[in-house]
Amino acid sequence: MSSSSTATRNALRAALNAQAAINARLAITSVSIADNTAYASTAADGGTVRVLGYGVGINLDANNSGKKISDTISIVIELYEGEKLLGQQIFNEAGYEKHGDKSSTSGTIDAGGQYVATSWDNSWSAAISDIPTKAVATVQYTDGIATAEMALNFTDDQTKIFLAAEAVYALFMNPLADVEDLTLKEGVNKETIEAAQTKVNAVGEGSSHKTLFVEMIAKANSLLNPDQGGGTSDETGSGNNGEDTTSSED
Repeated sequence: MSSSSTATRNALRAALNAQAAINARLAITSVSIADNTAYASTAADGGTVRVLGYGVGINLDANNSGKKISDTISIVIELYEGEKLLGQQIFNEAGYEKHGDKSSTSGTIDAGGQYVATSWDNSWSAAISDIPTKAVATVQYTDGIATAEMALNFTDDQTKIFLAAEAVYALFMNPLADVEDLTLKEGVNKETIEAAQTKVNAVGEGSSHKTLFVEMIAKANSLLNPDQGGGTSDETGSGNNGEDTTSSED
């Protein structure tokens, strides 16, 4: 065996070991559903916004090597359904200024709400009802790039709120407006409202958005039949939050 082959193998082994050490720094610690109709976002200037999406937490110092956000150049979190990119968030300059001394962070990728983060630039490019099956974090440290993945297995019961959101939002021209300001879409009829109501009724208790969607269904009925006073839906929801309150690095 030539000395050059040995040197090549040793160099490759060293490179792989170095990459493994960098990857060991990064871990996705949690991915949960964020369901909150009154989140006090910093960007809301003292008000509240609706959040319906996915909160993701990461640890940048999972191997206790002393790394912090300030030791990174970029932080990107992506949610996929299979190989299809659904949404992502990118840590921005404000986040680095505000949280640079931390070794862990979290953020929310909003799929069907009004949330705009101050520390992240977040986006959703899919249907509300598209459910992620994988989270991927990519962090560029000052000395290399680390990646981490987490398989996601949300249950049908957990994701019914997204199916309900898609159906209810489809009834209105301005679904994120206050209930009293909603405008019915052209072509909406009794059958489409009832179909949306069925999906809302299927959502378990404890969802903040279910409570809102019950009110929106009642509003749709009143707009469709103004002389009949609208009526109410079959169920009422709880005012509590759903799977998870939003606890992002705002």
